Amino acid sequence: MLPVVILAAYVAFLTTNMYRVALVPILAFGLWNLGALVAGRVTRERVRLLPWAFGGGAARAAAIGAMAYVAYHTNPADDNRLTTFLIFLGGFGFASGFTSVPLDALLQKSFESSSRAQLFLGRAFWGLIAAVISGVVVRSVFQTDGPETQRAFAYLFMAATGCFASAAFFTLLVKEPVRRLSSARHGAHATVLAGLSDRVMVRYLVFRIALAAVGMLDVFIVIYTIQELGLQRDFLGTYVIAFCAALAIGVPLARSLGSRRGGRAVLQASTWMKLIAPLLLLTIPYLRDSSDVADRISSDSFYLWVVAVCYVALGMSLAFQGAGNFQYLSEIAPATNRAGYFATANVVLMFTTLFPLAAAWILTEWDFERLFGITAAVALLAVLLSGILVDNRIVASRPATAARLGRVSFR
Repeated sequence: MLPVVILAAYVAFLTTNMYRVALVPILAFGLWNLGALVAGRVTRERVRLLPWAFGGGAARAAAIGAMAYVAYHTNPADDNRLTTFLIFLGGFGFASGFTSVPLDALLQKSFESSSRAQLFLGRAFWGLIAAVISGVVVRSVFQTDGPETQRAFAYLFMAATGCFASAAFFTLLVKEPVRRLSSARHGAHATVLAGLSDRVMVRYLVFRIALAAVGMLDVFIVIYTIQELGLQRDFLGTYVIAFCAALAIGVPLARSLGSRRGGRAVLQASTWMKLIAPLLLLTIPYLRDSSDVADRISSDSFYLWVVAVCYVALGMSLAFQGAGNFQYLSEIAPATNRAGYFATANVVLMFTTLFPLAAAWILTEWDFERLFGITAAVALLAVLLSGILVDNRIVASRPATAARLGRVSFR
């Protein structure tokens, strides 16, 4: 998925309407969940998964190619172009989610169980390395002597188009065996709201809603740096590098903690890390207004680096959140009904992507400082709610009375 910081910065380049900016995570991540749910229903009885995986990948590449075309030809004053860009962004998000389901099922089907774990770990590792490299590319493209801002964004989208087109092509090289994937693993009989009858699952969903509410701030951090701190263009690459490097470091740390303490501990650690960004951002307005600090810090460059620390915290939090979500759901869901639990989580997370609209309303009515304060308060609430999660050692003794393995979004 394209870093949200780049997409949000591009939309902010075209408009000052906060509600338009809030559409970025809704279209990218909310429609990702919707695409995954649709793909699960469409492909669950299919024997051949390769055509669906390739078709979804090709549609994803085409969508971002269309975004690149719009970005290259857009007049910043043309509101219709922004609407067109957002439509293609929604198509990209939906196609990304749709592709993920048949592609993961295809890899499960095509590789032996002994090598499958190594395959997925290798794919995650190289994906993170590529993300860090993309940050270096972003920083080089946005150097002061580089192309103008509008063209720089277009070139980034063109490069992403090539990457996704290559991914779709390499999907065709996977040799798919002619057999049906186990329905228990592929989620053939999963029901969307299967987990709501389990009180342990309901506790998890309450916690996840609070944690997702904290994420309403994420897309607006770069907007704050642009409007209040005079963001230098090359800092966009710095933020991408900081986020992706922290994500790469956090993944093995989260796995290590999960193997020792279980998914509950990993999710609790993720919540504490999520609290760091709003607290740091909340201090910036006070530091800038302090005469003592102003005597020692003559420019806003210091505060731009403080924001980079925020992205490090968000990257670490996402790494722990991704590992913790999957592990915790696997611990609380009976093996015969895991897909239903994951499907339930996907539906709830799809609606939680609407929280940025609340953040846009706060910014429209008040200011960034009020948004930071509210987000910090919600983050503290999420920390408290993490205490209602059930320890995996208790869950191990639960009877298998609930519900089936699908895919859950960790965005």
